[in-house]
Amino acid sequence: MSQKRMLLISYHFPPSGAMGGQRAARFARWLPSLGWSVTVLTVEEAFITGPRDPETAAALEATCEIVRVPRNRRLNDVLLDLKNRLKRSRPSEDRSKDNEAEPSSAPEPSEEEGPTGFLKWCDSVINVLEPEGGWVGPAKSAAKRLKSAGSFDCILTTSPPHATQLVGLAAKRIFPKAVFVADFRDPWLGQTGGGVKTRTSRKIESWLETRVLKGVDGAVYVTAEAAAATRDRYSRLNWKRFVLPNGIDSRSFDEKVSRCETEKEDKFVITHLGSFYLHRDPRVFLQGLKTFAGRYNLDARHLRVNFIGHCNQCQGVPLSQLPEAAGLEEIVKIRETISHPESLRLMVNSDVLLLFAQYQPSQVPGKTYEYLWARRPILCVSERRGATARLIEEVQGGVCVEPEESQGVVEALEKLYQGFLRNQPSPVADPAALARYDAPALAKQLDELVDLLSAGR
Repeated sequence: MSQKRMLLISYHFPPSGAMGGQRAARFARWLPSLGWSVTVLTVEEAFITGPRDPETAAALEATCEIVRVPRNRRLNDVLLDLKNRLKRSRPSEDRSKDNEAEPSSAPEPSEEEGPTGFLKWCDSVINVLEPEGGWVGPAKSAAKRLKSAGSFDCILTTSPPHATQLVGLAAKRIFPKAVFVADFRDPWLGQTGGGVKTRTSRKIESWLETRVLKGVDGAVYVTAEAAAATRDRYSRLNWKRFVLPNGIDSRSFDEKVSRCETEKEDKFVITHLGSFYLHRDPRVFLQGLKTFAGRYNLDARHLRVNFIGHCNQCQGVPLSQLPEAAGLEEIVKIRETISHPESLRLMVNSDVLLLFAQYQPSQVPGKTYEYLWARRPILCVSERRGATARLIEEVQGGVCVEPEESQGVVEALEKLYQGFLRNQPSPVADPAALARYDAPALAKQLDELVDLLSAGR
């Protein structure tokens, strides 16, 4: 049987260490074992920001073709310059609202009048494409050039950034016989926070998402909640929806973890890895932590909490001030972003892994799967009816606390601390329950989904 060809379009891809590129990387690694030849269309390395993962990139070079294209520097620079000018022009009180996440049930924001309202309107429109929008044009041109090498059987786009889906639409016109599958790791609309929003910017984004949904053969969502929310938002549209959860490449993960040094300390170590954005807020946790530490007479000799990553600010407040306000200066330690190997080392040497997923009921932070595979108990601050809590409960991987329940944090910490004292960390994820979230199983599901869509055309 001849090999099937896939064009995988993803802005984030190794050597970028961004969590958003890992799903694409897993598909690129495992689909060839199912008879696929994969060509990846991604951004040039010069435009990658944040941590890097050169080891994964080197491995993928051997399994797939990788086409890297630049962003349109001129367009990107214009957008960034406009945005920075607008932020400097807006009063400080108004700028502070950029970091205030809006509940998904909140009414549509009004178009404010006057200079401040106009500046906010401009900022919101620029946010629709900035900064990755400068990649769309060059990526479309690259897709046209690929036509000389033959057609594709499948076009797979994965986002955010959701501008990636516009590249997929263009690729579908270039390769009309290909099955077009749009993969949404996060919702396009309905997501809380995410910068300045106005009615105008939401209408533009809704129009773009509608275009994509009308043009796909199938859309994939990582949670049932996200699929249902999009279905409800576009109830008049008819498109095929599927749920294909996120996950992890356990073989790669276990291999990297095996190289980590075991440096267990004689203290109770809690670690958070990742960024604070949207509604992710550690204050309720810190309130509970203070009560817990006082109840057990724990100080820096017995307890440490690590906040690692883009955690400089939370809801507009410098994170360094939050421990001071809670009186936990010696216990809580804050560090900037670290390499992926170093983050794995911290994971496996921690006693509890801390996760925030407040007010995002349809999403599961990508870091959750690494936490689960690290075989350490998770303390998750999230609605118990949300997708993250449902996953953790399904695999029995930790304890979930409602976002406003500081007493719940205290009780969870006491339970986890007792396991630490007994040298029996509990609860930890069940390996059998985790199997369906492993990369080979997910690649197999994607392969079957494409076959299903092909047969139904």
